[in-house]
Amino acid sequence: MVRRFLPLIPILLCGAAWSQTTSGSITGTVLDAQNAVIPGVSVTALEIQQKFTFTTKTDEVGRFVFTQVPPGTYSIKAESPGFKTSERTGIVLNANDKLANLDFKMEIGQTTESVEVSAIAVLLADYRTFALREFRVILLEPILYYALIRATRLDRQAVWRIVDFLMLAGVLVAVIGLVQYAFNLNIITAEEGARRLRSVYGSPNNVGLFLGRVFPIGLALLLLGRGRRRVLYGLALIPIAAAILLSQSRGAIFIGVPLSILAIGILAGGRWLWASLGVIVVGAIAAVPLLNSPRIQAIFSGGGDTAFFRVALWKSAIQMIRDHPLFGVGPDNFLYAYRGRYLLPEAWQESSLSHPHNVVLDFAARLGLIGLGVFIWMQIAFWSVAIHAMRRARRALDIAHWALLIGLMASMIDFLTHGLVDASYFVVDLAFVFMLTLALVQKVNPVSDNA
Repeated sequence: MVRRFLPLIPILLCGAAWSQTTSGSITGTVLDAQNAVIPGVSVTALEIQQKFTFTTKTDEVGRFVFTQVPPGTYSIKAESPGFKTSERTGIVLNANDKLANLDFKMEIGQTTESVEVSAIAVLLADYRTFALREFRVILLEPILYYALIRATRLDRQAVWRIVDFLMLAGVLVAVIGLVQYAFNLNIITAEEGARRLRSVYGSPNNVGLFLGRVFPIGLALLLLGRGRRRVLYGLALIPIAAAILLSQSRGAIFIGVPLSILAIGILAGGRWLWASLGVIVVGAIAAVPLLNSPRIQAIFSGGGDTAFFRVALWKSAIQMIRDHPLFGVGPDNFLYAYRGRYLLPEAWQESSLSHPHNVVLDFAARLGLIGLGVFIWMQIAFWSVAIHAMRRARRALDIAHWALLIGLMASMIDFLTHGLVDASYFVVDLAFVFMLTLALVQKVNPVSDNA
């Protein structure tokens, strides 16, 4: 029974994400103490659990609108120079809700006062709640999933069934996003005016993060595998690749996916290195239309403030780690520590970040250097087992497992490289995929009794 249920986990994760993204809307007005409207106020909505953020500004009549907002519990903050920050928490948005008349009153004062008070309140009232939730959802449950796979006797067919369902989950996420994109549904419009596919997620970047883990597995089986599965995985890559491109996730398109493709060529060796370079060239040609996107043009023109804010964020995270070296600030407490104490003045426009956009800093900030050490140990163990198993499979002429192992290692390369600029672990589906990758390497290992 357990063995039959395991392959369904990736599909259930896809469904869980979908169930939380039937959009609603939030509207309101920002007023001063004399009930006069305030135009140009920056309003930020933060979903408390998943940490999705949406930002807009009030119009000439002081009105703000958030459309296509995923359901959840939100904290909404209004900020404007010369006024105290005004914030409302515990705003519940259900599927298809339209919350209206959500008004804010702003008082003359310093902008830092509300941030400091709210950070202290969070630490006193909600710290344990958020920390325990992330410990359960992001750490404990994925580890139990890993242990369940390791403890279950899986034959060769059962292992492949799990991989097949992971690919199917990727196809579902991609197809849902492509249909939405075609009909202009559930689309994110970036600040640069670019339309971005987000599928079942609240952010397009999550599409790139998840599909970036799936894509290398499918590509390795297409290039190196044999039989009917090779053809099916090749077909699956078409919508997956299209969804990655339309998500305009720069971390996936320019870092994670290309380097994972290159990893396939290096690990397979010989002519496959040239084949992987050819795939990268083909992908680059396919991405040429994206050069018309202002979001992509900003990379080459040096425009935009993303790099500037990212460096400031990393400086803040490093200082946070220095102050909490052993155990970090705790699971799911980066946002509150960052906004309450470590936000640099030059980065005030991005005050609602829940992670440091770097996997190494993320582990160290949340779990301390001890947690980072455990993560490094897991990586050493993974690569040691994976490389040994790949060599054994090649000597045994087990082409299918050899190709799968290369795909799993390339997927881990995507995790590590895309994780240099984004959150590649501390999201529910990504944590499960990470643990699934660790477990599959053990199960595919030809020296394993359960392989």
